[in-house]
Amino acid sequence: MKTPSASPKLRAGIVALALTGLAGSALADAANPNADTSVSSVRNADNSTTVTISGSWWWPKQNCSGRYGVAWGVDWWGVSTRTTPLPSFTMTNATVVLAHGSTQRASVNPAGAIAIPGGTYFHTGANFSGEVPFSGSTCQVVVRSGVSGATGAWSAQATYPAGAQLPPQLCVNMYDPHGRAGRPSDKAADLSPILQKDNSIQTNAYTPGGGSCAVLTPPPPPPPPPVNP
Repeated sequence: MKTPSASPKLRAGIVALALTGLAGSALADAANPNADTSVSSVRNADNSTTVTISGSWWWPKQNCSGRYGVAWGVDWWGVSTRTTPLPSFTMTNATVVLAHGSTQRASVNPAGAIAIPGGTYFHTGANFSGEVPFSGSTCQVVVRSGVSGATGAWSAQATYPAGAQLPPQLCVNMYDPHGRAGRPSDKAADLSPILQKDNSIQTNAYTPGGGSCAVLTPPPPPPPPPVNP
């Protein structure tokens, strides 16, 4: 079946990607998610579904002062072979980063797609799904398999509309927002998951799957109303 072409607006946000010769994550130009990603979901009174995804990240050969922090984006619509997700619904009350160091709530629509080797796409909104500035409580330097690197936690949340077809799994892409500890970058691209190219997929040759994705199990339906005798 032929994949439908993206709309002009969305096509402008689609990132063409060529990863030939970048096997592995030797560049480590961004953090990668660890294999501990988990997803929980709650059915709300209006039949919408609130989903929380969380885990930890690992940035080889990075310390906790060389960058402002770590940012991430979640594909709320599910990785697929389409540049435009189908269905393409609006997420509400989603965590978004409109300014460095501040996570807020807003509605989110798909705004771009990052090509993944193998013919699939990671969909992203116009803003990061979360960001954590480096500090003593958010970043630690550890040694793994003889390699020193920074590590910390991440999370994001959003609400699916009532009746939405939930994707079978959710995936995350980690970003390098540049800057330095305590001093965020002033470049617009470093606040955009579409324009920022230093991320797990594009510069680390990281394919979403394994630890970066987690199964999204739909919550049970609400109990039926009580029957009056």
